[in-house]
Amino acid sequence: MWPFKKKFLPLESIPIEDLWSVGRGPIDGTPMIVQRNTSAETYARHPDLPIRLGIAIPIHLPDERGYANQVESKQLEAIEDRLCAALGPAGRLVLVITGGGMKEFVSYVRSAPLAERVVAKVREETKSHEVQYYVQEDRKWRVFSEFEF
Repeated sequence: MWPFKKKFLPLESIPIEDLWSVGRGPIDGTPMIVQRNTSAETYARHPDLPIRLGIAIPIHLPDERGYANQVESKQLEAIEDRLCAALGPAGRLVLVITGGGMKEFVSYVRSAPLAERVVAKVREETKSHEVQYYVQEDRKWRVFSEFEF
C-alpha cells in the first residue's frame, strides 16, 4: 500500500468562494454549456463529500439549442442560489450543465439524508420550475472528473 495519502482540510476550512471555468460544445450531438468549479479540484474526492446530488430543472421554453431565454435564465439562477444556500458548508456545487432543454446542478454532499433535505428545501422554495433529482454514492467524483477541460 502506498504510504502517502492526500490530506484534506476540514470542510469548514474550505473557502465557499469558488473559481469557475466554462466549456461549450456538443455532447452526443447536443449543444451543451458546462460550468466547472475549478476550485473543487483541491478538494475533489474529499472523504466527507461522498454523495453526488444532481438537481435537474426542465427548461420551459428552450431555444433551438436547448437553452433558456433571458427571463427564464434569471429564474434558473435564483434556483442555483437557493441550492447553494441549502447546501451550506456541508456540500459543494461543482458543475452546472445546460443543454437539451435541461439545466443540471451537480453537487457533492456529506450524506444521502442531507441531500434529501437540500432537495426538499429547494423544492419548497421553487414555484417556477419542476425540481427533479437523484442521489448517488460517488466517492471518486466520477461525474466531476468527466468534465475536465
